Amino acid sequence: MTYIRGFLVLFMLLTLLLYLVPGDGFRRYIRFFAEILLTLGFLSPVLSLLFDSEEFLKKIEYEAFAEGLSELAKDTQKIEFLQNSYYIEEYERAIEMDVTAIAEQHDFMVKDVEVHLTDTYVLDAVSLTVEESGAGEIIIEKIEAKGAGTDSIKEGERYSELRSELSQYYRIDEEQIEIK
Repeated sequence: MTYIRGFLVLFMLLTLLLYLVPGDGFRRYIRFFAEILLTLGFLSPVLSLLFDSEEFLKKIEYEAFAEGLSELAKDTQKIEFLQNSYYIEEYERAIEMDVTAIAEQHDFMVKDVEVHLTDTYVLDAVSLTVEESGAGEIIIEKIEAKGAGTDSIKEGERYSELRSELSQYYRIDEEQIEIK
């Protein structure tokens, strides 16, 4: 009932407006404007059923919020990935410095160290290129022979000691450590 009253009031106001306009030039434009308003007024109940304005605005707001949240999640993942790779690189550098210090304690001169970590910061492999201190010098070590069994210092013994110490220190298998 209120819809019909509202429509009749709108019709009366627009008709009154048509008679108050002086001259025929503007009357044509006012009549066109009034017809559009009357058509929208007549169709408003049908349009409100199809397009509930509050529900429609809520859907638009929800979609904008969901899109913003999705973009935020993507940005957060990018930041986490970048931070994770940065931390892995820094941790690898720190381990490389430790490996260098341990090798120097065993009288090796370190040429190159490469450390590889997994994404979960677990030590995966160590590659170490060393040169014995005083390379180019002739070092004669004492070799003793005892009875039937010969107990001599093997050339790779120092390398295996270094490999063993690194293995124990970092709690990894000796096969994961390569010494050149």
